[in-house]
Amino acid sequence: MAMATYSYSHFIEIGRVEVELVISYGVEPGFAGDRIDPPYPASVEVQKVEVKLPKGGVEAAPEWLFDLIAADDGLCEDMLNDADDGAPDWDAIRDMRRDDAITFPHAAE
Repeated sequence: MAMATYSYSHFIEIGRVEVELVISYGVEPGFAGDRIDPPYPASVEVQKVEVKLPKGGVEAAPEWLFDLIAADDGLCEDMLNDADDGAPDWDAIRDMRRDDAITFPHAAE
């Protein structure tokens, strides 16, 4: 299953200047677990960090800033919550598909 890409705007202060970052990221929805596979929580994978320039345009963030953003657990939690606000309810969709497969077994083939 391909990971959906989201965009998140975040402001940081570098020196005495506030800079806007545009963070592109994907979300792994996690897994509740079953008899064979253990559960794991949802997580964020930062794909790209760009810096909005004061005079317009964007520029790729330096590698050190990308690494800093990707390792910030609090920021990743914020991005996960932001993505969750507009995301479909995957548990409900899975339950509906399972119920459909039980009710209409030939439709799942």
